[in-house]
Amino acid sequence: MVISLFTHHLRLLTSLLLANLLLLASVTHGTHLTQHNEKESLLKGINVFRQSQNLSALTMNYKASCFAKEIAKQLEGESCSQVTDPNSVPGVPDILKKCKVNINSTTDGLMLSVCVVNRVPNLVLNNFTQTFYGKYLKSSKFTGAGIGKEDDWTVVVLSTSTPAGSFSSFACRSACGSLCYLIVLLGLFLTWLIE
Repeated sequence: MVISLFTHHLRLLTSLLLANLLLLASVTHGTHLTQHNEKESLLKGINVFRQSQNLSALTMNYKASCFAKEIAKQLEGESCSQVTDPNSVPGVPDILKKCKVNINSTTDGLMLSVCVVNRVPNLVLNNFTQTFYGKYLKSSKFTGAGIGKEDDWTVVVLSTSTPAGSFSSFACRSACGSLCYLIVLLGLFLTWLIE
């Protein structure tokens, strides 16, 4: 049992070291990470972390990325020292509409946000994998991710392969009334509260 636990921790540390080296190498080779490359590097780092847990890699979910980007824009200008709940961001129905996401396809999803001054890549990755967010990244429930970045904020939206978490397009716009919106907000609030 002790050897098994040691092996598990060694595997986790090795994967995190590799993920951090990947991020460091992409910065130190003279190539300034573009917004797109920064997102890809973060997703690769998260997937190295998941693979160390014997989980499948998350795929990029472009609608969830649109949602994450718009949430990050809303957080832009907020100080890292001020705790900001991304689930309290105003205008979620407008963001969903802009990203052409059916509100019913978001209830199983999860939004995670971190604030790191200057968005230092390895610190951003560690803030997702080495905090309480790590338990969500270790969940086999999630199959996709969308990533948004603005200023010091990075938002990761996790999606599932189920209809209730896929961040898919509008199937029936009129079916999503204020009740659906309240259910989504309640789900996001409860997720934040449990953390």
